[in-house]
Amino acid sequence: MDPAEVWNMDARRIPGCLPPESMHAVVTDPPYELGFGGRAWDRQGIAFDPAFWAGLLKVTRPGGILLAFGARRLWHRMVCAVEDAGWEPVDQIAWLFDDGMDTSETAPHALDREAGVDVKEGRVRADSGGGTYARRVRYRDRYRPRTDAARAWEGFSSGLRPAWEPILVARAPRDGTFGHTLAVWGTGAFPAVSDAVSDVPLPGRSWWYGGHAHGADRPVVDASLAAPRNPKDPRWLGACDRLGLVPDAKAYPASVLDAGALALTRPAGRRRLAHPTVKPLALMRHLVALACPAGGLVLDPFAGSGTTLQAALDEGRRAVGVEADPLFLPLIDRRLDTPVQTMLA
Repeated sequence: MDPAEVWNMDARRIPGCLPPESMHAVVTDPPYELGFGGRAWDRQGIAFDPAFWAGLLKVTRPGGILLAFGARRLWHRMVCAVEDAGWEPVDQIAWLFDDGMDTSETAPHALDREAGVDVKEGRVRADSGGGTYARRVRYRDRYRPRTDAARAWEGFSSGLRPAWEPILVARAPRDGTFGHTLAVWGTGAFPAVSDAVSDVPLPGRSWWYGGHAHGADRPVVDASLAAPRNPKDPRWLGACDRLGLVPDAKAYPASVLDAGALALTRPAGRRRLAHPTVKPLALMRHLVALACPAGGLVLDPFAGSGTTLQAALDEGRRAVGVEADPLFLPLIDRRLDTPVQTMLA
């Protein structure tokens, strides 16, 4: 396999496309199933489906390590699905960050709305740094209370501001003993001390990382888009098969299509492409180094903008990524064209 390979397909197809017991590790940030931003891909149920995780187990070597992010509120459902699929949960990692985006409703907003006030008039848009799906600057609506009851509850909200995310550490069942698995398959051993990118390690294998949930690791690409004239046209289906693209997406970056495929599309405007849930490259390098031996093969079934793939190459590993949305393919290209990053202590 090439140092990095990307498959544009549904992650459920992985068992039928990758060789059995070929991956040394799986490092991934799956959908949290929260319906993030109203997007359908974050409420499809795949992260809670034992059949999906069983498929990943088939392509992972005995003793191979799985690291998977999860939502704080629903993490237990993913862990149960992973365990039901045959993986062995062995630990967890807490990723701490200092700029979590608070999406809960403020108490003043709720009280004014309850009183019949037009809450739209109280919103003040302020630059809060970071990045978004469409631009590098993140804006957050600040609400100014309009009634006395709302002003009395200023500073309160319906939830806690997020400051950490859990990462499941699971293992494919060993082939006999730990020693036999390590000798035959080269999997299942954690580095005693990780130099990758952590703050001071705590006792055991739980590592705390001080970083940012949003920031400069988010690639942005301005792209011309093309929409298929007839998604069921045999010529279009053949072009997608030739190019390795899903045939039923609403739009494609023109850069991923050749002349034959472009002739079967119509212009669909321009769009600034970015991914909404990017993890810091430094964090992903730490996790890749933790889970996969040097020179090993890492699988990310939800490649997104390609952070895990870039992290694997930077750490001297090989990588396979699967991404269902062709709009993110130029972002992955951008990452894989980036020179290897020198890690800071």
